[in-house]
Amino acid sequence: MIDNLCFMLVNNDPKEAIAVRFSYEYGVDDEIHQTLVDDNDRRFELWEADLAWAQAMFKDFL
Repeated sequence: MIDNLCFMLVNNDPKEAIAVRFSYEYGVDDEIHQTLVDDNDRRFELWEADLAWAQAMFKDFL
């Protein structure tokens, strides 16, 4: 099943980011159900995680 994580850089000084995660699963009704988790606690760790992800994508691309 798919999932999705979206980082959003919100400040450059101080370096802060937030994130939204979507996950999906089949329910007992055989329908796909979405779970959404907003991480609105602005912090440097999310900034680092976002840049690490982008760096890995560029490495794969290049």
